[in-house]
Amino acid sequence: MSQPEAAPLLTAEEFAALPDNGMKQELIAGEVVEMPPASFGHGEVCHAIMRELGLWVKQHHLGRCSTNDPGIVIARGPDTVRAPDGAFYRAGRLPEPLVIPYPDIPPDLVVEVVSEHDRHGDVLAKAGQWLSTGVQVVWVAWPSTTRITVYGPGDEIRLLGREDVLTCESLLPGFALPVRDVFPG
Repeated sequence: MSQPEAAPLLTAEEFAALPDNGMKQELIAGEVVEMPPASFGHGEVCHAIMRELGLWVKQHHLGRCSTNDPGIVIARGPDTVRAPDGAFYRAGRLPEPLVIPYPDIPPDLVVEVVSEHDRHGDVLAKAGQWLSTGVQVVWVAWPSTTRITVYGPGDEIRLLGREDVLTCESLLPGFALPVRDVFPG
């Protein structure tokens, strides 16, 4: 019996042209990967981080932020388009206006909030993938444990608990967000 023919690999541009089917999607090595929608609690944590980050960035004219799973091209041939929960770009790093659906410039900082359906190993691999593309700092929020892991340059890793403060002096001078303010309850 013959194997079914594999779907052709998509480019980032072909992926951007697909109709919206209501599911969260990423393009991984040319193949569309669908994920269930995130929970309300996941959205609360994303909002808490990105609200404070966005306000700080705007008040201090530091650059641009995006949230709601913005697509970012991180590899070509085959193409990969990942969608972080949030991204920060220092001023001047993105063209104005941004006329393409998915920039191929890595953010300076990526925010990932772990969903109920995410596997620990996949989250760590995604953080590593972001860093390998040139992202300087990755914040991974773990709602189930109310902790945030900060991955930085080199092999720098910091684990923050509820009593700690989330900072990033290298990119966001003066920014300070108490971890307890990130998680509901």
